[in-house]
Amino acid sequence: MTRGYRRDRVRPGWAAAGWAVAAWQVSLGFGVGLGFVYVLAVACLCALAGWLAGGRPPLGRGLILGDLIGGLIFVAVTAYLPHAYQQARRLYPAMIRTWDYVSVFSPSPRSLVVAPQYSLPWGTMHNDARALLGDAGNEKVLLCGYALYLLAVGGLMSAWSARQRLLLFAGTVVGVLFALGTNGPAYRLLYQYVPGFDGSRTLGRLILWPTILLAILAAGLVTELTRMAVTATLPQWSTTAGRVVTVPVFLLVLVDGMPDLAHVDIPAVPAAMTAAPAPTMVLPSDEGADNDVLLWSVDRFPVMVNGTAGYTPPGHQELRT
Repeated sequence: MTRGYRRDRVRPGWAAAGWAVAAWQVSLGFGVGLGFVYVLAVACLCALAGWLAGGRPPLGRGLILGDLIGGLIFVAVTAYLPHAYQQARRLYPAMIRTWDYVSVFSPSPRSLVVAPQYSLPWGTMHNDARALLGDAGNEKVLLCGYALYLLAVGGLMSAWSARQRLLLFAGTVVGVLFALGTNGPAYRLLYQYVPGFDGSRTLGRLILWPTILLAILAAGLVTELTRMAVTATLPQWSTTAGRVVTVPVFLLVLVDGMPDLAHVDIPAVPAAMTAAPAPTMVLPSDEGADNDVLLWSVDRFPVMVNGTAGYTPPGHQELRT
């Protein structure tokens, strides 16, 4: 990242593996995957522009093949998954999120310093702060990590060049403005002009991208501090000096981001359900109860009516009623 493209360091297998991991990431769901597809597309366009502007340095046949094969896998997965979503949208046009609906789940600038419930050091402490965020408070928390904020601010004066620091800072600000939804000036552009975002409810998950940029800024500071520590000591002490800088930072970030690993209590599977022939419907049925029913069904996956998603089709609601 600091020296740019070096042909002698190219590993075509890693390029293909990167595309495969990207395809797996998209397959996990479009809550994060939708933004990821667009970010990756923009990154590819920037890489192409940089290659053209840089005099078209030779890439090597292996790298081109690795990118082609991996890229085709990624495109195939990414094209297959939206097909189901588009089919659902044709059947149920009402599933498109209105601007008022989006505003209910839109974070505020205060959200950037509020932790989710599952944060071990901050979750309980921030109960009142989450309540002040309004409805769906746990959907609106955007804390990237206090330690990360501190390191990223220091990263504005670090190993990165002035141009790189400026771009990282600008990207972070723009990313945060998108993640604020209706409480920021940028998300409307995605909602109105970028396919797919008019169906998204979890816009706060766009905070993933500012978090990555903050981490890169933080890495610049850690690199600079380590370099200073190593050069200020005798050669035989350089490794120890590097650890003195990096290990405490690692522990600080680890503790700051530690999740609460306590297991949620799940109601026991009713004996009647294990013996019931399919198709099955467990009553009562609603958005909360059906989550338990779905978990109970994983031992044999019977055909069943119960289910929950971001949108409830009218026919499903009629069955529940």
